[in-house]
Amino acid sequence: MTSSSQIQQTQHKKAFEKSNLLALFLCSLAFIFWLALLIYKYFNFGYYDWDFALYAQVMWSLSHGSLSPSLFAMNFLGNHSEYILFALVPLYLIFSHPLTLMTLKILSYITGAYVLFLFAKQKLSAGFALILMVLYLIYPANLYAMLFEFHPESLAIAFLFLLFYFFQMQRMIPFYVTMVLTALIKENMPPVIVAFGIYALLGRRKNKIRWGMIPIVFGLAIFYDGV
Repeated sequence: MTSSSQIQQTQHKKAFEKSNLLALFLCSLAFIFWLALLIYKYFNFGYYDWDFALYAQVMWSLSHGSLSPSLFAMNFLGNHSEYILFALVPLYLIFSHPLTLMTLKILSYITGAYVLFLFAKQKLSAGFALILMVLYLIYPANLYAMLFEFHPESLAIAFLFLLFYFFQMQRMIPFYVTMVLTALIKENMPPVIVAFGIYALLGRRKNKIRWGMIPIVFGLAIFYDGV
C-alpha cells in the first residue's frame, strides 16, 4: 500500500511541476509581448538614442572581421571591455539583423525572471515565488530598461541571477561557467565576482579556496585587464 508520506511527496511533485510550467508560460507570454513591442518600435523608428546603433554596427563589423566600426572611429574595445560581443558573432552571422540584439536583451530579462522564481521557490511557497516573479517583470526600472536601447550590460541580468542561483545551490561547475561569461560582459562585472568570493570566504565553512579565492583571483585579474 502507498503510505501517506509517499502520497504527500507525489502531490508535492505535481504542484512543483505545475508551478514551474505556469512560470514558464508566464515568462513565454512576457517574452512574446516584449519582442513584438520592440519589433513594432524598431520598424516605426522609435529608437532615438545611439547605443543601439553603435552596437548594431559593432556586431556587423565583427561579423565582417573588423574591430573598428566607423561610429566608434577606433577599436571598440577602446571604449569598454565588452568581450562578450565576440561570443555573439556566430549567432549574428546566422541572424544578421539589429533586432537580434534586442531579442537577446529581452531573453536576458525574462530568463532572469524565471531563475528568480526557481530560487524564490526554494525559500517560499510556489505561489509567493510566482508573485515575486511577476513583480519583477512589471518593476518600472525593468520596464524602462527593456524599452530602452541595447547595451551589452543588459545581457548581465540573466547571468547575475544564474550566478547567485548556482552559488546558493553550491553547483560549482555551472557557477564557474557563468562566472567566466559574466566577466566578459563589461569591466564593471568582475568586481561582482570578487564580491561573491569575499562572501564565500566569510560565509562558507568548506571549499573556501574553490568558492572564495578562485573567484577573487579571477575577478581581480579580469578587472585589471579590462581597465
